[in-house]
Amino acid sequence: MTAIFPKVKTASRARRALVKAKNAFKIVPVRPFSSSLAIVSLLLAACAGMPQQEALREAEGLREIAEGLLEDGRPADALARFQEALAKAPSEVSIKFDIGRAYHALSRPAEAARWTREACEGTRPEVPGCWNNLALFEFEKGDPAAAEKAARRALSFDTFSEPEKAYATLARALAAQKRLDEADAAAQKSVERNPEDCLVRCVRTHVLVLRKDYEEALFQARWAARKCPFDPRSLAWEGYARYQIGQHRVAKQRFTGIVERFSGSQYAEYSQRALDALSLRRPVEEPPL
Repeated sequence: MTAIFPKVKTASRARRALVKAKNAFKIVPVRPFSSSLAIVSLLLAACAGMPQQEALREAEGLREIAEGLLEDGRPADALARFQEALAKAPSEVSIKFDIGRAYHALSRPAEAARWTREACEGTRPEVPGCWNNLALFEFEKGDPAAAEKAARRALSFDTFSEPEKAYATLARALAAQKRLDEADAAAQKSVERNPEDCLVRCVRTHVLVLRKDYEEALFQARWAARKCPFDPRSLAWEGYARYQIGQHRVAKQRFTGIVERFSGSQYAEYSQRALDALSLRRPVEEPPL
């Protein structure tokens, strides 16, 4: 997808592409706005004169800085730069999308959803990737009905290049509303659209466990763990599926391996809690998605 402004730094663009690949499920796409918006901005700048052009250039410079800060794990600083960029170019709706991303990185989904919704509703033509992000943020905010609506909006566009992501969020939103048959249908579509994506397999596992279809859940989880042996999330879901089917000894092996190999990660912390629960013969909670 093309950003609203032309990219300036090739190295920065390559680095963002790598980060995007590592976090492909959570944020899609990073800056999903049509190049036609950039043309409109430049035309408006030409009509308004040099001061407006300078403001747009300054806004783009601030966005470049903010992108680097976001990649470096400094979302609070990135948010401040994005806000400065918006002050320089208040008509650039896509900066609101950037602000939503920064709030999401700060684990503040309510603010992320609010800013992303403004970007989605203020952009013409509409951008499916924006609605897809909104679906995720609404779900994390705790509003599965709003998440369902946004996901369906993203899926209504034939131009959406990664529908498996919206289907996965839709499946989670439907499952949270106890509509398990619909959730499983959405999860199946997510896998069909991209069968190589380990996370959508984990989402399918989540739905199948809720439906108590443990055999199929284990199949999906084992597939993900074999495909992505260095992904602690996939390994955790395999361990959880094995626990659900009664294979507690193998589940303990999986959880122990995660604790040893991925120390400090949320999945290592989860796996330690799972091991503690197993030792005390208490129920094991689901892994995070």
